[in-house]
Amino acid sequence: MLNEKLEILTENDIELIKKTRENIRKDFNYDTHPVSVGILDNDNNIYFGLSIKTPNGNNICGEPIAFSTAQNNSKTKKYKSIVAIKGKFQPEKIIPPCGICRELFNFHCPDIDVIIDIEKIGLRKIKAKYLLPYPYFSTRYPERFEKLKK
Repeated sequence: MLNEKLEILTENDIELIKKTRENIRKDFNYDTHPVSVGILDNDNNIYFGLSIKTPNGNNICGEPIAFSTAQNNSKTKKYKSIVAIKGKFQPEKIIPPCGICRELFNFHCPDIDVIIDIEKIGLRKIKAKYLLPYPYFSTRYPERFEKLKK
């Protein structure tokens, strides 16, 4: 059952949430940057990404931007946790990744802990691979899928 896969947040996760909230407070703009994403690498460095909204609807989530920033700057290129926070709310709301972002993390870092807010339970984290157990690439690249699931 999925609830068995949920984990309690660590001090590093709490710090990641705090820093990502600070980032969205600094850069929030409902029309251009409504979401901030923080990703924590194995050296406890935090990298941020802001979602990008455009008038024509070609929006980009903050997760791929944060992941790209981390890939360019992290020495380890291994990640512990990720959180997405939407501004405008007080406190700013933790939101789950969309399906495309779930695919991204399942393919590139399936063991990253995704911090989510579950109604009646509260903040927890869960491995990306459990959020999307049968990703698109599982049928197109079965050898990659099996390798990542180990």
